[in-house]
Amino acid sequence: MKISLDQRYTLLAAAVAALLASTASAEDAARPDTSGWECKKCPFDRGYRAETELGGIYVSDSSAKFGNYTGLDEDGGYVLANAEGKSSHESGYVLEYSLEDLGLDSRSMTIEGGRQGSYDFFLDYDAIPKRVFDTTRTPYKGNGGSPLTLPDSWVDANTTTGMTALPSTLRSVNVESDRETYGLGGRFFASDNWKFSLAYHREDREGTGITSGSFVIPTAQLMKPIDYQTDRVDAAVRYSAKRWHLELAYFASKFDNQTNALRWENPYTSVSGATDFGQMSLEPDNDYQQISLSGSARVWDSTVLSLNLATGTGKQDQAFLPYTINPALAVDALPFSNLDGQVDTTHADFSVTSGFPGLDKLKVKAWVRYDERDNGGKRGEFTTPVLGESFVDLAVENPRYSFERTRLHASAEYELLDGLELAIGGDLSDLERTQVAVTSEEESGGWGRVHWRPAASLLDLRLTAGAQRREPDKYDTTLPDGQNPLMRKYNMAYRYRNYLDLYGSLSFAETPLSIGIGGFYADDSYSRSEIGLQSARDTRISGDLSYAFNDNNSAYLHAGYETIDARQRGSQLYSSPDWKGLRSDEFTTAGLGWRSRSVIENLDLNVDYTYGQSTGKTNLQASASPGGKFPDLETELNSLRLDLTYRASERLDVVFGWWWEKFDSKDWSLAGVQPATLPQVLAFGADPYNYDVNVFSVSARYYFGQRNVIEAEDDAE
Repeated sequence: MKISLDQRYTLLAAAVAALLASTASAEDAARPDTSGWECKKCPFDRGYRAETELGGIYVSDSSAKFGNYTGLDEDGGYVLANAEGKSSHESGYVLEYSLEDLGLDSRSMTIEGGRQGSYDFFLDYDAIPKRVFDTTRTPYKGNGGSPLTLPDSWVDANTTTGMTALPSTLRSVNVESDRETYGLGGRFFASDNWKFSLAYHREDREGTGITSGSFVIPTAQLMKPIDYQTDRVDAAVRYSAKRWHLELAYFASKFDNQTNALRWENPYTSVSGATDFGQMSLEPDNDYQQISLSGSARVWDSTVLSLNLATGTGKQDQAFLPYTINPALAVDALPFSNLDGQVDTTHADFSVTSGFPGLDKLKVKAWVRYDERDNGGKRGEFTTPVLGESFVDLAVENPRYSFERTRLHASAEYELLDGLELAIGGDLSDLERTQVAVTSEEESGGWGRVHWRPAASLLDLRLTAGAQRREPDKYDTTLPDGQNPLMRKYNMAYRYRNYLDLYGSLSFAETPLSIGIGGFYADDSYSRSEIGLQSARDTRISGDLSYAFNDNNSAYLHAGYETIDARQRGSQLYSSPDWKGLRSDEFTTAGLGWRSRSVIENLDLNVDYTYGQSTGKTNLQASASPGGKFPDLETELNSLRLDLTYRASERLDVVFGWWWEKFDSKDWSLAGVQPATLPQVLAFGADPYNYDVNVFSVSARYYFGQRNVIEAEDDAE
């Protein structure tokens, strides 16, 4: 029996209430007298305390983009409900809970408890709404499932402009999904040395996504059904001694897709042997299991050895779909009914961190890591593959991708002077692949760092510089991938990188001011690629400042800028390079805030403002044609949040909130593209993201038990 979201919420809420009812009244009578204690930041946390908040939220406008992950995607009212609490006892037993955003689709609940040194447990739930578009339209019926069919009044045509029934049959359908995760588990401490743990999580995801289906060239954007379940289990046993520990762990994951295939009706006039329906496979069911052994040991006072071994197996045996559902096409039998896929993974790493007797200022670290992926699925020749349900294509053989990778690292740190530390390091890796253009490559790199922390000041400066080189083996241009033999894929091409990383912070002992700066520069060169990415450059700079005017008032400011430039060459004639592209992306971020306690009597104020802006520029320069400039891609975000808290009494707060957010974007790939704009593409017609939303909230927050404990924890955060 499938339980609805409301029923699940009711059951979880009932569980919270039952647990609280059984523990809130069971406080230990024998409690130390702490009335004379003066530590305001660390009150003795015993008994029961809780904080509850109930109120309302009003959202001014609907927006999928604003509601993505927040759950505030529709205009109108919402319930604001939060609670958290903790029950602690002299015996060491603790139970605490947290309930957040219960009135929203982004709600979460957590219950944790146990007895210190004996056992602990958890029970949790969280929901995440994924909102992609609320401006999409389609003529298809049955969205969210399969098959997708057209209305009875539909009129076929060779192009979208000839589909006369399209305007009258369009219906609004949101692209969205919801993910819910349930978890429970715990740990048992059998003794000071032995610990056992077990956890289980179930993830359900339902909704729609975006895909497309074509009949060779004519294409339609389609709503893909999302109905996934994933079960995960983590179990471990750990033995800890004074100078070493060892842990044996098991992990299992099982993915189940309730809809393994999608059928859709052809909106175009059937030509060249095409059928009235198309069919595609969706994500197949699969599972994965892994066993790992890890541990560490302190063999001398200054030397620690660590080891981690893991082996796993992933399987996928979903039945193949037929070559085609077009009865007019003559096809052979499939070479086998399912892939019977199996991938075996192996991981091993060993590390040493050590100092040297008599050389307290020197520390060295070295590690080696090995990873292997062995694809053992079936391999065979598919003699009559069908393209777009329209015609039989050339025979193909399914590839099996495997790899082995070994990585080495060594580094050393030496304190040259008081507060001045020098460090050097190097890395080396070797990668062997199968069924790709580059079967082996070697990557090496080195770096150096200067770290200065004068003992008599609060200055901290760190500068790191390094270089990396990736050296691939001969590029195999005979693979039947349809690519220009002069092209080099950027992740397999020769690359030389040099980079510089700067970090600094400064604070003052007698002035409540702190300053931070950061900078990064990286230059990548693909000098041996005739066609493909030629170079890439990444430059970043950031800074932050905070100042505490007094115990009740503080402010902060931060800003950052990043630019990424890339150059590539291509060939429109499947020959030597005849065009080049220049891409430049710029990002600017800034933020400021103010915290004020008792800005006027019993009134607290928090203000946060965030700004973000990005621009993407693309230019094409061609020798055989004019080339040109693509329209810029632009985004701009302004977000302002204001919270006022009025402390009406020792236990009651009244909270007012205002959240204003404005987002503007320019995206030429979406702007003006209506369902019939492109003759050979039946599009969704989604608009670029643009919204201007105000969120108002008012709530009452009530404290039970020891409110000073909650305030001390808030101050510590």
